[in-house]
Amino acid sequence: MPAHPHLLHTLTPTSAAGGVFTARFSSTSNHVLHGGASRILHLVDARSGAALQTLSGHAHPILACGISRSSNRLVSAGPDRTLFLWDASSGTLVARPGRRDGHLARVNAVAFAARNDELVLSASYDRSLRIWDARNPHARPIQVISDASDSVTAVLPDGDAILTASVDGCVRSYDIRKGMYNVDALGAPIGSLALTQDRLCILAACLDGSMRLLQRSTGDLLELYRGHANQHFQLGCAVSGDDAFLFCGDEGGGFCMYDVSQGKSPVWRGGGDNKEQVVAAMDLCPSTGLLVVGRHDGNVSLWKTGSG
Repeated sequence: MPAHPHLLHTLTPTSAAGGVFTARFSSTSNHVLHGGASRILHLVDARSGAALQTLSGHAHPILACGISRSSNRLVSAGPDRTLFLWDASSGTLVARPGRRDGHLARVNAVAFAARNDELVLSASYDRSLRIWDARNPHARPIQVISDASDSVTAVLPDGDAILTASVDGCVRSYDIRKGMYNVDALGAPIGSLALTQDRLCILAACLDGSMRLLQRSTGDLLELYRGHANQHFQLGCAVSGDDAFLFCGDEGGGFCMYDVSQGKSPVWRGGGDNKEQVVAAMDLCPSTGLLVVGRHDGNVSLWKTGSG
């Protein structure tokens, strides 16, 4: 039997300020960054939940956030359309990329480039992916990629590659160094993406109540997983450190775990039992097996999975 996730502790109590829509670990998993409807970005100690920084400046809910590899810089975004770049140690807002030639609609996802903290990626409802120079507070985007025919919901850097997902049902992969581009059409709107730890497969959480596991090199569908509800919200997904288990939010409440090799239905559900406790935000640290989840009721909690 697989080891089920178990709750270590709650980082924030249920809050009347509204839902948590995004949460990310630092590269060491020592820190968690999260934000949501409160329009406040929180940097907390993952083990104790102690507040390290409370960052204000957004005029709208925070839909996306990220931490640089060095943990020195933070990025957040949402319906403000611009990106907010923060100094992690001081909590100072250092730049607002996007005030010139920025996104035309809300930003759904952000990330620092995999090998370069000086580059920031953003994906938007305006159907574009934009690449920014984080060193220039007044920069125009270095590159604008507008291949999607609908909202771009996820951006996932991996080495020289950048993967995106869209409501148009496509996973797109760009190799910036080689100038190569590939698209895999899944036939269902996609809300979020994750990579297996061996980097060989892509997990796509789709807005038809399914997750799809794809062979990265060919785009072949390896497995389709159903048993959770996901038709209305952009919910997170994650892959365990040993590539044996998959996790995703459930609109019925909480989140689900699937066994990669043992079928298409969840082997575990937990973390919430009603529609106010939907897990929208999710991030997993493969080296420790720690999973952070953020819910629509404002709760952020830390879980231990069987890997790591």
